[in-house]
Amino acid sequence: MSAPPNGKGPRRHWAPLGTPEGNGVLTGLGTALAGVVPLLALLALAYLSARDQVARETDIAVRLAVRNAEHVFDWALADLNRVTPLVDAPCSPQTVERLRRVVLESAAAREVGLFRADLQVYCTSRGPAGVYPPAADRARFPAEGTFVGFYESELVDDPAVVVHRRVAGGAGAGVLVSPSEFRNDVLAEVLGLQGGFRMEVTDGPVVAENPGMVPAGTRGYLFAAADSTRHRVRVEAARPDSDVLDAFLERLPRFGWVGVALGTLAAVAFSRAMRRRLSLETELRTALRRGELEVHYQPLVDLAAGRCAGAEALVRWRHPQRGLVHPALFIAMAEETGLVMPMTDWMLRRVRDDVLQWFRALPDFHVAVNLAAQHFADEAIVEEVRSVLQGSGLEPSVLMLEATERQLIEGGEGAARRVMESLRALGCSLAVDDFGTGQSSLSYLQRFPMDYLKVDKSFVDTIGTDSVSRPVLDAIIDLGRRLGLTVIAEGVEHPHQVEYLRRRGVQLAQGFLFSPPLPAAELADYMAACDAAAWVAKR
Repeated sequence: MSAPPNGKGPRRHWAPLGTPEGNGVLTGLGTALAGVVPLLALLALAYLSARDQVARETDIAVRLAVRNAEHVFDWALADLNRVTPLVDAPCSPQTVERLRRVVLESAAAREVGLFRADLQVYCTSRGPAGVYPPAADRARFPAEGTFVGFYESELVDDPAVVVHRRVAGGAGAGVLVSPSEFRNDVLAEVLGLQGGFRMEVTDGPVVAENPGMVPAGTRGYLFAAADSTRHRVRVEAARPDSDVLDAFLERLPRFGWVGVALGTLAAVAFSRAMRRRLSLETELRTALRRGELEVHYQPLVDLAAGRCAGAEALVRWRHPQRGLVHPALFIAMAEETGLVMPMTDWMLRRVRDDVLQWFRALPDFHVAVNLAAQHFADEAIVEEVRSVLQGSGLEPSVLMLEATERQLIEGGEGAARRVMESLRALGCSLAVDDFGTGQSSLSYLQRFPMDYLKVDKSFVDTIGTDSVSRPVLDAIIDLGRRLGLTVIAEGVEHPHQVEYLRRRGVQLAQGFLFSPPLPAAELADYMAACDAAAWVAKR
């Protein structure tokens, strides 16, 4: 080959299509596109799936936070109804005692008080007073009706939420609630350390907020919001795009390049991404079919005898990729979608089988199973329990069916009472769970047929402390004794709590001091050794 005119060597040129060299280039491009296009589509779908997951988790958490706030305001308004008749009463020792009684029996109030027409607070549950609300709030007080303020208070670390009611003439009453009552554990877990949230009263104060909250519409964040249909409450949450990226990276398929065709890898990865795109609801339905759900049992210990007298059955979801899913997240989903009904049916049958295999010969053994609000809307659960027990040879008394105060109310009082009476007619026992965190009144308990009263862990935690809520624990225990209910203490973690509860006559307890939730086989081993662990009764 002769040198080109410029003397710089052979001139390079693009080979025309149809030549062997050109066909090779075209084949290479086609092969690359065949691998790159499916891969890009897979990555796009995986990212959308991750974004959908983060958005759905945030939306669920926000709606649960709104529901929690609704309950807090319900409790505050119920307390206001009790305090309002005292408006204009002199701040006598009798008045102060009545105000203290409201706080003692309240689920949320830290302090209640009375104010005059000039808005001066003259009497509280702590005694006589002489203070005014902040000037900005005084200017916004309505002539009559309800108003929410946000004040500094020595009773709580953060500014307190105060719900006021002003009656004709200008005088009124107020209920002080700690902002911590509005914070939601599910919301905090979903957001982690990277997200932010804000809870505010419409035309009122921000009652809860964390430093991570950014203005709505900020680039680089995904937002969710929910409004209450019963109160002027709005909750907003923000999660950074880094959360979406983390979820996206979890979805990337694990594949090696050696010896595997790019197209095959893309197809496999696409299939995995599409499966990951399934919503939490769909995954939960699949979990029910595939047997991913498990039942763990947390022992109930007889404090006097130092032996295991039963257990609480707790559902666990062992996701094949995520591992154990937080119960608060998927149980809330089950309740919202109606999946709690088949889940409970499955759980009752699993409990029945476990009792028959492991615990049938044990005297006075019972298993507690939690019910949801939907179970108290009609009597379908009664037939479900009857079907589970029919022909098994088990006594219905083995089952202790639990419900929170909130769940009973949401199901409708009349329907809930009929369901509970029918369950008791079968021979099952009934328990009110997390007592003290709901409506918590003597008349309330008298309206429902109960056998057990479970004291919430938050009150057990006050044992040995100077918490203003500690007298509530004694009041609950005394209330259970007067009503002839067996009292169960939840969340026992320290020996001094055992001693206190035993002295107060509490019969049963559960908590990590005794044991965490265990699979059925491990619970059987625990119970076999429980007599040797008589230190529970002596320590």
